[in-house]
Amino acid sequence: MAQDVTIVADTQNLAFDLGEVQVIGQRSNPHTSTLRQDDLVKNQKRDVSRSLVLLSGLNYVQVGPRNEGMVNIRGFDLRQVPVYMDGVPVYVSYDGYADLARFLVSDLAKITVTKGETSLLLGANNLGGAINLISRKPVSKLEMDASAGVVLNRKGWGGWQSDLNMGSRFEKFYLQAGIAYIDMKPFATSGKHRAPSPGHSGIQENSQHNDFRYSMKFGFTPNSDDSYVLSYQLQHGVKGVPPYAGADPNQQLRYWQFPAIDKQGIHFNSKTSLGADKLLQLRFFYEDYFSDLRSYDDSTYTSQDRRSSFTSIYDDTSVGGSVIFSMKPGKKNELKAAINIINDHHREKNTHPVEQSLRHFRDVTFSVGVEDYYRISDKFSTEYGISYHIRKNLQADNYDETADSIFAFPGHRDEAANMRIGLQYLITPEHQLHASLSRKTRFPTMKDRYSYRLGRSIPNPGLRSEVSWNMDIGYTFTTNTVFRLKTAVFYSRLFHSIQAVYGMDPENSAVYQYQNTGNAEFYGWEVDLALNPVSGLQTGLQYTLMERLNLSHPELKFTDVPAHKLLAFLNYTLFSRLFLNLNGMYNSSRVSSTNGLFQTGPFFTMDFIASFALFDSLSLEASVSNLFDASYSYVEGYPAPGRQYYLGLRYKLR
Repeated sequence: MAQDVTIVADTQNLAFDLGEVQVIGQRSNPHTSTLRQDDLVKNQKRDVSRSLVLLSGLNYVQVGPRNEGMVNIRGFDLRQVPVYMDGVPVYVSYDGYADLARFLVSDLAKITVTKGETSLLLGANNLGGAINLISRKPVSKLEMDASAGVVLNRKGWGGWQSDLNMGSRFEKFYLQAGIAYIDMKPFATSGKHRAPSPGHSGIQENSQHNDFRYSMKFGFTPNSDDSYVLSYQLQHGVKGVPPYAGADPNQQLRYWQFPAIDKQGIHFNSKTSLGADKLLQLRFFYEDYFSDLRSYDDSTYTSQDRRSSFTSIYDDTSVGGSVIFSMKPGKKNELKAAINIINDHHREKNTHPVEQSLRHFRDVTFSVGVEDYYRISDKFSTEYGISYHIRKNLQADNYDETADSIFAFPGHRDEAANMRIGLQYLITPEHQLHASLSRKTRFPTMKDRYSYRLGRSIPNPGLRSEVSWNMDIGYTFTTNTVFRLKTAVFYSRLFHSIQAVYGMDPENSAVYQYQNTGNAEFYGWEVDLALNPVSGLQTGLQYTLMERLNLSHPELKFTDVPAHKLLAFLNYTLFSRLFLNLNGMYNSSRVSSTNGLFQTGPFFTMDFIASFALFDSLSLEASVSNLFDASYSYVEGYPAPGRQYYLGLRYKLR
């Protein structure tokens, strides 16, 4: 299970430290939870979206109409909680987020999640938190691990996966490379699932996907203080989108497939010591995203003759960098300052039924921030900072489909100021209190401002940034390696929230426009318990209470997040050769439509995981997910997989 709910040895030296904001000296962040590579392996997780469910305050969210795997952190979605890869923001420029189900985890050293109180040095749009995917770096002359396995379900063959990672370090140089592939067939629903129509085969139509990831990193470390690293990542995904099979008459029946969802990135990271207690960190990146979406006539997925059928091409690039300077002006404090700049460029066109003209959308975002950590006494410390952000639209092409002509949307510039302050008090070495207050903002995405949403929306180029005041108070209690308690209460008040306003078209009441008309509040409670009663035995419990209220329009409900999430687990290790894990998760019902009429039912699932070391370097892995074949959904109309079996082998050079 997760590092913040279990008590395990630190493996920080395996992580690529340049992917994080560097700290002079060592100190913990009570707002950060960590999933280490060992947690991901033991829980047999394959992608980021499914891995993050192991942490309290986070909920897995399925975007049914696009078959995307997302997460929600304390009520905030991925547009409000940016994702980083080694400190580089990763998102589709137009949408403002990326599908986390496409991000495989085999080459990661750890995943860190900061809830609410995020560093201002990361740049813009950290409204509700941040997720950082930290890659590996080698520490030995030769490192290698690999795994391969197959997935089975009640209908037979479900798919297979494999991955290989290698690394080597020689004095001042190191090289790390990884490759992973997953090929999943349309999954079998639960045998208890009530099919929407007679003749349903028990297979979720068009739910197949396959994903390929390759990564490589070359590092130069001339001394213990300086590092210079160049890295490259490539992802290629193919997926289907299951047709809606629920009761909501307003949901359109779509026959969609994505023949390509591709991402590649080139990153440069460095840290340079400028003398005693002075550090300069540089980061430059180029990110490219490409997607091909095809809408078909029917479930044969062969023809595109109807008016609703199309082929849509997105091509997005993000180019940018950051400079972070750290220094210790005194023995008790550390001062940091950062500049971030990103240039986003989105290109789109339809190539079917006719070849359309290419449209361009370009934004530039500039951020500057300052933070200071001050140790008031041996027991009491504070961290505070301010930041300022500017986003300017450089180009936004409007499109007249009948004439195939392009004309400009009005230009727009937006500015936002952020601040934060956090306090930590060490009562005793076992007891710690923390509290925080922050003002965070999010700029509206290109899609928020300019999308017609298949004729259902009126663009609003003048949308302004959302604002959230976030507060939390937490307590941690640890007794050596036997018991750990971590709990927090949190509250967020949102202003100028972007919400759909209907009635904009007198001839069509279903047409809406996004406007800054919303005020809302999110609040909740998290608790993590972990207990090691005897050697080899570990048990734990997580609970999250989450409430979200729409203060401006109470009749419109927030969707996709349960009010209650409970996760319990039991781990047993025997002679360092046999590992057994039994874990169960409960979710209360989720609202799936803003009118509140359509929702999922509550559900409970249980998984069983086992691994056995056949030899020192070779292990047999097996698992049964959804052990009792529960019939459940994360979103109404899109059933989740039934019982699945996994059998595989894992090799690690020792």
